[in-house]
Amino acid sequence: MPTLRLYDFPTSPFCGKVRALLRHKQLAFETLNAISPPHWWRLQTKGTGKVPSIDWDGEFIVDSAHIAREVERRCPEPRALPLDAAQLAEHDKLEHWIDGEFHYPALWSHWIDPEGWPAVRQRFPRGPLGALMAHAYRMRIRKQLHRQGIGLQTPAQIEADMRRMLDFARDRLGSAEWLYGEHPTVCDFAWYAQLLFLRRSVRGARLLQDYPTLTAYWRQVHARYGDVPAQAAWR
Repeated sequence: MPTLRLYDFPTSPFCGKVRALLRHKQLAFETLNAISPPHWWRLQTKGTGKVPSIDWDGEFIVDSAHIAREVERRCPEPRALPLDAAQLAEHDKLEHWIDGEFHYPALWSHWIDPEGWPAVRQRFPRGPLGALMAHAYRMRIRKQLHRQGIGLQTPAQIEADMRRMLDFARDRLGSAEWLYGEHPTVCDFAWYAQLLFLRRSVRGARLLQDYPTLTAYWRQVHARYGDVPAQAAWR
């Protein structure tokens, strides 16, 4: 068995996606607090500065999509990607959309929306260093959302976009248990983590009340592969 260390942030949907995938693959792994100063510094010196990052027997792998492909290559069973070439191409496009466009409104609802920011701030350490790190991350995300375009929109416009995306998610899933066939894939883990992330914001929780099928979907994935680690258990 490989030695796996996941540099983690508990509410990050990309970290949640990777945790669910590793559990699906039945791989043992250790989570490391990415905002604990020594681990945060190690991420910077490795040239990544972002989570999720995996230390796999001393080799760093960064970005949830890259991690998923490398895990699938090294541990092909149980599968987490479609075998059919056409399905795989469609799967990759959907994963890219989930990780990108679907993610931005939820990111805004946590970090920028005044209703969501207080809960995010509590995830950082107390004291001046924690305040500095929280401010730095928030400024970084604000710039990211500004470049993407959502930072120029009003809250009403952003919420309307959220509803359109949730409508698509509901219709794409339909009555199926999984998005591709009889077994979960990386897209299921990605969507599960993004829906759970959205639900943890005040605005997102209100919106998801109108989508019971999506709530049932993320709950079934969470029951099998979820479990957000408690900060107290981090090293």
